[in-house]
Amino acid sequence: MLRFDSVYKRFPDGTEAIRNISLQVPRGQFCVVLGPSGAGKSTLLRMLNGLSKPSEGSVYLGGELICDQSVQRLRKKVATVHQQFNLTPRMSVALNVLSGALPQVPHWRAGLGLFPASLREKACQLLDEVGLTPEHVSRRVSELSGGQQQRVGIARAFMMDPAVLLADEPVASLDPRISRGILELLHRQSRNHNTTVLCSLHQPDLAREFGDRIIAVNQGRLVFDGKPEQLTDKVCEELYHGALNHDHNKPVVAVPEFEPELEMAAA
Repeated sequence: MLRFDSVYKRFPDGTEAIRNISLQVPRGQFCVVLGPSGAGKSTLLRMLNGLSKPSEGSVYLGGELICDQSVQRLRKKVATVHQQFNLTPRMSVALNVLSGALPQVPHWRAGLGLFPASLREKACQLLDEVGLTPEHVSRRVSELSGGQQQRVGIARAFMMDPAVLLADEPVASLDPRISRGILELLHRQSRNHNTTVLCSLHQPDLAREFGDRIIAVNQGRLVFDGKPEQLTDKVCEELYHGALNHDHNKPVVAVPEFEPELEMAAA
């Protein structure tokens, strides 16, 4: 489903955000991306919706190269759940969810709030799936708690039945109890809709609990690729505080690379 082939990303100031990353993520997998701030997690995710172009190497979605000629079309297959929710506070919950279907609706109809009945029904169904009741539908988003707002963001993300969902630090602004509930919801929705998820997190405990697979990046390099049980406390200590920060030529741990073809067969 997703493939990165020898990808580099260099910014004009010379910073290397991504250094020679190659990996594959099969359809339906919930893949967690770990790493400290500035490690390159967000840049990696942004390459999948065309917001960041690789300086070298190639990125593929469903076997198709993401490039200038294909990015607009492929972007419709990718949805994003944001750290700061990216909702319109003064709009109703229903309209925020319906905004996820804007590519399917003429601009003049969307501007007047004239969404087809089929999309309105779908929005209500998704709100029910994420645990929001009919009484929430007409409320302004600004009246909701942070956890409720992220539920609205998840419902919006599934309006277009995305093949891929990018969750960029989706629980960074939430307390631990609510964070676990949001990730449970995200994991369940991805299973129900057979959506491939790339979810960046800071919390190893949540990564182990919800990830089918965990990859870790540091200083732009892929330093871990394995199953949750392989992410030991020692590996986490080395990832965030250990030898990697002092030796740019050695991986932090030697963990066998995840085998996506086996996981695809199991799915």
